[in-house]
Amino acid sequence: MNPNDLMEAFKDVQTPEQASWWPLAWGWWLVILLLLVVVLVVGKYVFQQIKFNAYKKRVIHQLKITSSTQQLAVLLKQLAIHYYGRTQVASLSAEKMHQFWLAQVINHSDKSAKLWQKQELCSLNDLYAQQYSGNAQAEVTAEQQAAAIKLAKQISRKNGARDV
Repeated sequence: MNPNDLMEAFKDVQTPEQASWWPLAWGWWLVILLLLVVVLVVGKYVFQQIKFNAYKKRVIHQLKITSSTQQLAVLLKQLAIHYYGRTQVASLSAEKMHQFWLAQVINHSDKSAKLWQKQELCSLNDLYAQQYSGNAQAEVTAEQQAAAIKLAKQISRKNGARDV
């Protein structure tokens, strides 16, 4: 037998058409739908986080350039009103505001309490002591400014803050 004769026998065999990608099977539509839902949920979460942190970033920038303890206390109170609501914060005096920050952010959990060093807490205490002693126009010390910025950075949904 000649090898060419064997090949001649296969000339009438036709190969099938290649399978088409379209239309997609229902399983692929399900995968596409699930991916779309995941992308939308993650996108919404990222957008909410950006929106939540936008005011905080603005206030932190202002805290960095503040020169008087009164301005510092006002900025911290505005921050508290924004994240914790006017009804809860607006009527608080300087002493009560200090207690509010201690309860809401600093001592909210063991983890957040461990982040604060004694000197930082003393600086924050001094800031509010100046407020209710009548020496509100005093110059801000670097330690007070750093403590206020750290306080602002620690505001999160975990300690009850919400975008009011």
